[in-house]
Amino acid sequence: MRSDASRRDSARAGTPDDRRQLRGALAVPLRALRASSGDPPYTALQRLDPTLKRSTVSDVLRGQSMPSWWFVRAFVRACVRHAAVAEHDLDPALADLQVWRSRWIAARNALHDPTARVPPAAAPAEAEGRPAMTPRQLPAVTRDFVGRAADLARLSELAADRATGSSTVVVTGMPGVGKTSVALRWAHEVADEFPDGVLFAELAGFGPGAPLRPVDVLSAFLPALGVPRASLPAGEAELAALFRSASAGRRLLVVLDNAGSSDQVRSLLPASAGCVTVVTSRNRLTDLVIGAGAGVLQVQPMPDGDAIELLGRFVPPSDDTDRLLELAHLCGHLPLALRLAAEQIRANGGTGPLLTGLRDARSRLDALEHGLGVESAAVRTVLASAVAVLPSTLQETLAAIAALPGRRFTAESATAATGSPPGAVLADLRALQAANLIEASGSADGTFAVHDLIRAFLHDRVPAAARSRAASWYVHSAVAAGAAILPQRGPVPVPVVADGVVPRSFADADDALSWCDRELPNLVATVDEALRSGDLATAWQLPNALLSYFDRRKPWPAWIACFTTALRAAEALDRPAPIATASNGLGIAFRELRRAELAATQFERAAAAYAEAGEQVGAAMALSNLGNLYVDLRRYEDAVTTLLRAETHARAGGDEWRVSIVLNNLAEAEQHTDRVHEAIEHARRAAELCRAHDDPTGEAAALTSLGRALLTLGELDGAAAHLRRAIDLQAEHHDDYNRARTTLHLARVLDRRDERDAALELARTAVGIFDRLGAPEVVAARALLAALAG
Repeated sequence: MRSDASRRDSARAGTPDDRRQLRGALAVPLRALRASSGDPPYTALQRLDPTLKRSTVSDVLRGQSMPSWWFVRAFVRACVRHAAVAEHDLDPALADLQVWRSRWIAARNALHDPTARVPPAAAPAEAEGRPAMTPRQLPAVTRDFVGRAADLARLSELAADRATGSSTVVVTGMPGVGKTSVALRWAHEVADEFPDGVLFAELAGFGPGAPLRPVDVLSAFLPALGVPRASLPAGEAELAALFRSASAGRRLLVVLDNAGSSDQVRSLLPASAGCVTVVTSRNRLTDLVIGAGAGVLQVQPMPDGDAIELLGRFVPPSDDTDRLLELAHLCGHLPLALRLAAEQIRANGGTGPLLTGLRDARSRLDALEHGLGVESAAVRTVLASAVAVLPSTLQETLAAIAALPGRRFTAESATAATGSPPGAVLADLRALQAANLIEASGSADGTFAVHDLIRAFLHDRVPAAARSRAASWYVHSAVAAGAAILPQRGPVPVPVVADGVVPRSFADADDALSWCDRELPNLVATVDEALRSGDLATAWQLPNALLSYFDRRKPWPAWIACFTTALRAAEALDRPAPIATASNGLGIAFRELRRAELAATQFERAAAAYAEAGEQVGAAMALSNLGNLYVDLRRYEDAVTTLLRAETHARAGGDEWRVSIVLNNLAEAEQHTDRVHEAIEHARRAAELCRAHDDPTGEAAALTSLGRALLTLGELDGAAAHLRRAIDLQAEHHDDYNRARTTLHLARVLDRRDERDAALELARTAVGIFDRLGAPEVVAARALLAALAG
């Protein structure tokens, strides 16, 4: 005889045929899913998930038993994985776990509670204060979600601390970075941990239109938790209190998407232990972090691997990884931009046309959105809405910042671009950082960064005055740096500093060199932008101001890039002095890189242009550089002849410091001829002039020439003494390139004195320096090291 409980179960479920029919309501779509995924055998399903036992799967698919939710979820996931491996196209609805959850709940309720089969209008649940069903309100996550494993793991860590109270996590990041996708993906993965429901609201904090009010959200949440609509109070405070009561003792997940402020969220937080609230926002919601103890997940643009994986789902197989990587960089690794790029690739049949358009930063957004319809303007729309909600002063500051070249900038350079007081600019930068429109580097140099797509969006909004101030600040700061590095060079021709701009000042050469090191990418970008925008004066004058820095640090790619641009600007101006200046600077770099033919062409052009401009000192320097090149080519007589001409021009120009440079170069040439004693005299005279003009690096160069000449005569002790003094001066003033060259000469002297171990150590030092600098002399240094070691 059956127990009373069994009879009650039968009564609730109806006849056996009724129960079989209700179970079949779930079995039918499960069988359809299996068929659509390639009809995987039971053994294949069990290999994909060991919990899917053959007998259980068979019973469920025949409607013989009601499965648990855990079984349904495992079965769906196994079928989806099998479909992917078998390359079967699967209807997205068949893979949506939220849809399956709703089906399972409906089947379970119908099987165990006849009232659940009553149409909703007649169901007594809401009237009795009970939810009609457990709320599961999450929207579907995007199908092409990839990666983000670290973000998802971190979100789990932040949400885990809810033993003594509800936990709140703010998921923040710049517009388009994928905050909502991360939050929804995580919420779907953990939804089963919240048996009392998952609530979701899109708060529309950044438009278009007005943000959703907390009272409207609460008026939707409370009925989902079983509170009759008729009993809802009108005020926000009363609704918030009722929400806390309704959520008490429950395990709920609340996802609040696109919050505009902490005030919009505060009333929507459950207070019960076991509840978790995830808030996404472009703002950092600092008040919520401080006041409610919320954790923060800062979502960054996708790493290279994830971005390539996302693009790889759409691009033709022929596109290689390098092209995809470039495409990811040009899209700023933003998922929103990457998906637009994928649509463009589909439309154009490859990455080629899109890459061509994206490479020009000024038209990058146009290239992403061209020809794809109104919806493709998502990036521009998202960025516009983020900027539109800012106060006007912050909008002006952001637009001025976009005038700064390069991606990273400092508060000092931002102050120059805006023309505003430093304190006000720093406050604006902190506010823009809180809005995730700029980011702080976190390094000791206090730099900030603007994302490339935000910069592209702002390009047409940058005031002309801001561009002028930014260029002026960089030019005059570079002039000040050059004066600190090599004051003997004298004034550099530049225009008057722009109104409101205070150039950088430097305590000494080390300070100037450090600033140039940090700002080098921005200085190069300033030169490039000046040529693009038609500011030809900046395009040739800024590289000229940087020549002393280039000569000291030897950043050859930047050096050549800047002076190539300078020469193009000078040619556009069609004036001899700028052409001579640019050609001479470019020739020096080519000579040091052993590109003799190119160097000779530039030096000869510079000498002719300086002569045309009537600049004696400039002509002297160009001829002196050409003489050095002849020494490199072992054309020693041509070198001596050319350097004597250079000496004549330098003396005619009345510039004794530059006379010292020519005399030292002449000494270098003469020691390769039968004029060694003249070389010693010229080197000594050059060293004296450099000391008189407080030029320690020039003095070191002259002492090196003197040491080499003495080595030629076999005066080893005198040679070693002068070379050691030169090395000390070069080390003191961070002239690493020339220190390595002098160190090699000293190694040869010590080898001649049979001090083999000391010579080996010096050769190793030189190899290390040349290798670090990427200097071509590293080959000769290694050869000497090998000879000494042998």
